[in-house]
Amino acid sequence: MPKSTTSKSVKPVKPAKPAKPAKPAKSPKSSKSKSAKRSKPVAPAKQIEIISRGVIIQNGHVLLCRNRKGNYYYLPGGHVDPGENSADALARECVEEFGGKVAVGDLLAVAEVQFATKKGMNQELNLLYAAELVKPTAKKDLPQVTSKEDWIDFGWLMVEEVAAADVRPDCFQDWLVETMTGVE
Repeated sequence: MPKSTTSKSVKPVKPAKPAKPAKPAKSPKSSKSKSAKRSKPVAPAKQIEIISRGVIIQNGHVLLCRNRKGNYYYLPGGHVDPGENSADALARECVEEFGGKVAVGDLLAVAEVQFATKKGMNQELNLLYAAELVKPTAKKDLPQVTSKEDWIDFGWLMVEEVAAADVRPDCFQDWLVETMTGVE
């Protein structure tokens, strides 16, 4: 997932601290050749993808998935299949990605993002759920989470690391830092 070009503020579902204002929309960068020709405009997204993501926080660390090629992070989860409940999609994706069973809790927030790829524009509606690992380790330990897919890995990041990392969609980074700051 490339860095979002249009990122709406995270919209809390429950009463929470107000989200920071949305960052101004950035238009996709167009590369100009030496002859100053304009590149083709990016086609609008053909569909809106629904993504279910889990916020799993343990001992002041959040579980993030890292794209090995792009070296950016995102919350665990994935696409909701047609006819599938979004909470069930999150549980399924966690089993597929790292073999872990999660208890999916409340819907925390919703964020809409748009970003450009080589194939055109993408548009996503991201649903953020509270989630917990079904078999957590001892309270002071962080469980090792091993990817079942070779293009991603998982890591537990502290709030300071989240603030410095490339977390996508970018609207989640500030939200996570604010949320984790209030977590014991």
